[in-house]
Amino acid sequence: MTASTDEVKDRDVRLDGVEYNPGKLWNEEMRKWHDGFRRYQNPDTQELLADKEKLEQIMRECLQKHHGYITAGMFAYYSRLTLYSARKQLNEWTKGDNPKLLKTPRGKEHIYTEV
Repeated sequence: MTASTDEVKDRDVRLDGVEYNPGKLWNEEMRKWHDGFRRYQNPDTQELLADKEKLEQIMRECLQKHHGYITAGMFAYYSRLTLYSARKQLNEWTKGDNPKLLKTPRGKEHIYTEV
């Protein structure tokens, strides 16, 4: 007796004695999930934060594009940092004897302007 493909459902098919080797692609996909909630191909935050010159260049470009001010969200977008890391870096630039930025509250967020 033969059944047509309309009568056979996927739950009716079972394979015994078949080994499946998912290979390299499967392992890479699983490693993405295993590493936590970091999105695939997101850069390593520590690497980005280590290059202070590049971050400062990005900050200055953002200030030019946005008429002399920047928010943590803008900086996170352009620098590819997380919002937390972007805030942390911007706050670093507001401290010290010669701060690069001035932090001003605006509603629920802060805007950063050049000193």
